[in-house]
Amino acid sequence: MRGISLARHHGVAYPSFVPAGVLKLLAILLLLIAALDACRTAPVPAVAPVAAAPVVGDRGRGGECELAPGPVAAAGTLTVALPGSVDPAHAPVPASDAERLVFPQLYEPLVHIDCAGRMVPGLAESWSVDSGGRRWTFTLRHDAQFWDGAPVTAQDVLSSWRTRAPLLARHTVAPSSRELRVDPPGSLPVTWFAEAALVVTKPAPDGGWPIGAGAYWASGRTVTDALVAQPVSKQGTPLAAVAFREFAGTDPRDLLDQGVNLLLTDDPTVVTYAATGPQLFTVALPWSRRYLLVAPSGAAPDSLERQDLARAVHAEARAGTGLACLPPDSSDAATATPILPPRRLVYDRTDPTARELAERLVARGVLGAGVPAVGLAPADFVAARRANNARAYVIAVPFATACDILTITGETRVQPLIDTRSYAVVRRGMPRLLLDADGTVRLMPR
Repeated sequence: MRGISLARHHGVAYPSFVPAGVLKLLAILLLLIAALDACRTAPVPAVAPVAAAPVVGDRGRGGECELAPGPVAAAGTLTVALPGSVDPAHAPVPASDAERLVFPQLYEPLVHIDCAGRMVPGLAESWSVDSGGRRWTFTLRHDAQFWDGAPVTAQDVLSSWRTRAPLLARHTVAPSSRELRVDPPGSLPVTWFAEAALVVTKPAPDGGWPIGAGAYWASGRTVTDALVAQPVSKQGTPLAAVAFREFAGTDPRDLLDQGVNLLLTDDPTVVTYAATGPQLFTVALPWSRRYLLVAPSGAAPDSLERQDLARAVHAEARAGTGLACLPPDSSDAATATPILPPRRLVYDRTDPTARELAERLVARGVLGAGVPAVGLAPADFVAARRANNARAYVIAVPFATACDILTITGETRVQPLIDTRSYAVVRRGMPRLLLDADGTVRLMPR
């Protein structure tokens, strides 16, 4: 079981990396927004409406979105289980479930969307939007700072956006060190200001991780290094460190027996087992993942028995409905289109739910007789999608507002299959945990 530790510290150095496809996704979003406004078509909201008057958020707000009740454990080291490895090269935009658990502790956007659909403070302490829902003004927290102790300024935010969201940056100005004004060509979904692509980072001088402004910093320089979370209170009060441990290939129930403090799982047997532990409690997370059937050749059924598909998987699932978009890495944009794509239904073999769905779709013959389900390694799966090298694909995407306003053009057909969610298994005595609308769990050290 490999370890990753995180630490809150000053004076360390870390590298910058821009994930492939992030620029393209944001470019498509802004162009689409302009087109939608021209056609007077409003995006479909997925969160509560945001008032046009200035809003000041409560950084301590939790309520139903606060997961860890009861007294906080004494200072020491808390252990968080990871379902896979973490690659610093992907930071700050996660590419796996493990990274979706680690990166939000290291990097912070302007705002978060909590589990009730409310905008709550991140790096911004207040914000306002005009009556048309288009022009936004953000005011940064006076105490916002990077890992190295340098203050986070509006220019730092703008610089980060120029790297990962250049079109949005083109419509953003920083009139002062703490104020940002965003005036895009159309109405942005409010959830976009909470996206991982819009977190604030700065390049590191000596390699390692991009320098962030989250509650923790990462000390490990490679995937297998130890990374430790050592938050230090401004009042000097000692706070618990956090060690992340990879459990791929290990029964999660064994980790619970060994005293792990936080574990995310979509396995019902683990949830049932956790209910037997008096020091453990479980929380159902928001529906955070949608599985799609993507058919570049248009060879997809007109209707699907989605309830049947939801029953066919091991994870907790429900029938997926509504529009959907391609994954945020935009790796589904084809660079080649074979005249006759191979007769196969492809899925990521590291995703057991995708495998179960693919096998069920093949068993029901939704793509015709003789089309097999083929699992590929993640890199090969991405390559196959880019080359349109299959009849269809089972793909998992985040369950987010952006997916409800993007549409697929040409012959490609995209159909929702199911939605899934995970559970948090929490040991009593954990520090405060907050839950976001997309299922992100954030550790709050103070």
